[in-house]
Amino acid sequence: MKLSVKVTGLRIVEVLGILASAVCAEAQFVAVRMNVPDGTVTTEMYGGRFGQVVGLAYTPERRAMIWTGPNSTPVDITPSVSGTPFVLGTDGLDQVGSNYTNDRNHAVMWSGTAASWKSLHPSHTANSWASAVHNGVQVGSVIIEGNTQARASRWRGTAQSWQDIHPPGFAKSSANNIFNDEIVGTAHYNSGSAAALWTGESARFVNLHPDAADVSYGFGAYEGVQVGSARVDNVFRASLWRGSASTWVNLGGYGPWDSGVSAVWGNTQVGGTATTHWSEASLWRGTTASHVNLHAFLPSGYYSSYANGVWESDGVTYVYGSASSNGESHLFTWVSVPEPSSFFAVASGFLILRLFGRGRLR
Repeated sequence: MKLSVKVTGLRIVEVLGILASAVCAEAQFVAVRMNVPDGTVTTEMYGGRFGQVVGLAYTPERRAMIWTGPNSTPVDITPSVSGTPFVLGTDGLDQVGSNYTNDRNHAVMWSGTAASWKSLHPSHTANSWASAVHNGVQVGSVIIEGNTQARASRWRGTAQSWQDIHPPGFAKSSANNIFNDEIVGTAHYNSGSAAALWTGESARFVNLHPDAADVSYGFGAYEGVQVGSARVDNVFRASLWRGSASTWVNLGGYGPWDSGVSAVWGNTQVGGTATTHWSEASLWRGTTASHVNLHAFLPSGYYSSYANGVWESDGVTYVYGSASSNGESHLFTWVSVPEPSSFFAVASGFLILRLFGRGRLR
């Protein structure tokens, strides 16, 4: 955009008005398609934070992958052992997931390379999954041998360190995310489910289920904030909590479309909002009114999208997700650009200095 103006007297106000209108029309995010290995047919993303993204690339063989930036070359961490890998979570240093072998899932973890792979699968369990990791602690679920119901679980780097944190009174449970000593997940009872929080070394259980909902799910955590989804009036609502059921915030509003939050960082929550047929990647900043449709920043041709991760560094927000086009899923990072108000202040100041320098303000 180029402005060519001749300004005298109060016409500076008019020029700044034009500049403000132009700046406010600019996009808040830029969508960057992420690199994939040669021969990749489609991809899946499962999470991203601390500047790292994890997911799968089908080449067409399924490969567990790490990305360390919007334009980075992906790292293949598929273990050499037999089985089918899933990589589900990261804290920027370690990665966790599962390896499907002999008709069973085994929880696994990595530390950035294929060779670093090791099993977290407890010896007395039939199936196990690790969903998230932070500061050397892994969380997920196991199904004990002879049982059929999953139990929320915690590890500290080895299969032998496994801890059962399943809350009493519930049929099954899952630990879906962790930040510091807070674990977020879902506890299921016979007729529904409740967003759940475990805190501290003792994994003290807190039921986050809001009174207005019939079912709820917990998916993400960050420094005292939990996010997920709650079904109210037969519609799933993107949801936020701050440590108790009474703090529930309905980010999705009371419209007719389902919505959910999968991840949180600072005051930024990301997930998706359903439309007539598809999902659109979405962002909130603590309120219903703050909703941003990230799908709108994608190139043309994408009909569905969802955000699975978020990270903020040096004032820039990175949102990680995927979008579908022609039956294929592509990975994207949405990168924030300067806020319009900040850009306007800089641009208007520069314009005034230029005009004073040229002696055109009288």
